[in-house]
Amino acid sequence: MDVLWMAEEALRSAAMQVVVVQLSKPIDLTAGRRLQLAAEAGNTLGVFQIPEGMGSNATETRWRCSPHFDAKDSSLHRWQLIKNKSGTLGDWIVRWDEQARRVIVVSKVSE
Repeated sequence: MDVLWMAEEALRSAAMQVVVVQLSKPIDLTAGRRLQLAAEAGNTLGVFQIPEGMGSNATETRWRCSPHFDAKDSSLHRWQLIKNKSGTLGDWIVRWDEQARRVIVVSKVSE
């Protein structure tokens, strides 16, 4: 896949702090491990949007993001850390802060 090659090169180069990639096909263990090693070599964060069930076992963490209904605030999302090789799992309600241009944790949900 050309997308995986480009992602690997970008991660390894350290020219960027974050590389965001959207995949439509599953990646195998070899490709996942190559991406992980490239990210470590370049000290770069790799964010891969992968459809449910198409993840790689080589990933450090796996997140699920879904809308969170609130009649007063339509910008809320629920972020779930569903895989973490280095720590615990968690669940947060977040919203986008337009003025600060960043995600704000609104409240911590039970783990």
